[in-house]
Amino acid sequence: MNSVPSLLLQILFMTGSVGAVSITVHQLHVGGYENSSVILSTSYNLSKPLTWLQIRWELVSLSPPLQLVICTIRLSEEGSIIKQFPENGYEDRMFITPGNGSLTINHMQNNDSGLYRVTIRDKQVSEIATINVTVFEEIQEFVDIEIEDNWEVTADENKTSHKPRTLGHCFCSDNSTSVDLHTTAWIVLGSRVSSALLSLIMLGSLHLYLSQPRRYKRRKILAPDRCY
Repeated sequence: MNSVPSLLLQILFMTGSVGAVSITVHQLHVGGYENSSVILSTSYNLSKPLTWLQIRWELVSLSPPLQLVICTIRLSEEGSIIKQFPENGYEDRMFITPGNGSLTINHMQNNDSGLYRVTIRDKQVSEIATINVTVFEEIQEFVDIEIEDNWEVTADENKTSHKPRTLGHCFCSDNSTSVDLHTTAWIVLGSRVSSALLSLIMLGSLHLYLSQPRRYKRRKILAPDRCY
């Protein structure tokens, strides 16, 4: 075959490199959380047909640098042959995309942080680029629990629990911010009935007081002594 397959001829970004191979890095710094996946996105451009190409990713922040995975592409009359070493990727987590040279990292670990270098080369020249990777701790949600005087805390080696202390004649409800509808109705109705009864009692007492006949003491008027 005298031409390179369309997979290798895809031109995503132009870098202006003089050689037969040029690399473009889409992000200089990539971050991700533990146990998540990230892609170190790159693309390469071929200025002329090639019969052999190699893509290699390394973690160069270690001493010596750690070789992660290599992908080779060979062109022959039978077609293109693509192989990766190791076959299942580094630790079964890191894989190269042959079409653009990007590295995928699955199930990220804390020790995956560092400076990564990609090298793309043919039989004559090679080009390199670097990407810095930062792995953050897995996100955890914390719930603040306000502990009042009527709550006690029990703890053991595995967990901490909060439960209400036992109090005499204490009725606890699942919803501490609201009162049950029936309870509210009885409270309102009871207060109104009490007010009505009190008013009736006062009116009855006043009526009885006013309906009683008044007794007047009759005074005997004596006539003045007559003088004879």
